[in-house]
Amino acid sequence: MSGRAIDPLFATTTPIRYEGGQRGGTGFFLNHADRTHIVTNRHVVDPEDISPEQARIWFRNYGNITQMSHYDISLGSGEGHDWYGHPQSSDIDIAIIPLNQKLSSLNDISDGNHVTGSLSFTRQHYIHQNIGVDNRVTILGYPGDFVDRTTLFPVKRNALIASPYGQPFSGNPYFVTDARMHPGTSGSPVIMETGGMMKTQGEVPENRIGKGTYLLGVHSATFYRDDRENTRSESQYWETKQDDSNGDPQGEKYELNVAWYPELIDQILDSI
Repeated sequence: MSGRAIDPLFATTTPIRYEGGQRGGTGFFLNHADRTHIVTNRHVVDPEDISPEQARIWFRNYGNITQMSHYDISLGSGEGHDWYGHPQSSDIDIAIIPLNQKLSSLNDISDGNHVTGSLSFTRQHYIHQNIGVDNRVTILGYPGDFVDRTTLFPVKRNALIASPYGQPFSGNPYFVTDARMHPGTSGSPVIMETGGMMKTQGEVPENRIGKGTYLLGVHSATFYRDDRENTRSESQYWETKQDDSNGDPQGEKYELNVAWYPELIDQILDSI
């Protein structure tokens, strides 16, 4: 099959892989202040059990987004140099990696002005408070080793918003999604695709309305219940925790996940 247009949303993410290619997560591109950044999880760039000196990411080729070129980024100098965490709390599981490249955005695609294969979100893709949120969302990332090895296109995982959107969950600045997620999807964008239909609940700035895709959050972790009947997120449990002697993951997995609100991204960007 050939000639069918590919949804440009598939060009907004990249795998993030350490040396050997087996560990890492997902990142997505975001333009801010005339520069492109990768948004991912803090535990992806600063894992507890290893100290990666660099990671590999991929950019799609202009003219043929099924082809990619890799690029190695440094992580060895740590927070405040190679990547940036939240200025107020290391418990907020978001990290920003500034890039030297400047990518076209999803807005440029709609205007016919894009000049790069990989594409970025912008702050205009954050969903405005007066736009009604559809509880059916998509999480776009790289689950484990399951990937199209020819194109490295991410996988869309259907999800439901499982807690009131806009309301902190247990006092934390995230909401909960209901989806079966896997190691490797950490750092994936949580998105709402409007399909041309959208409900508004008041006035919305013109540059924040009419988009086919809205960025709702950053997927981070899956909730577990351990032997002490306490709940933990997967970022605390860490995605590569060893299985028990029965071959089952330690603790009960709820299939409920943390998704951090995008306003936290801005708070990091404004501190850089």
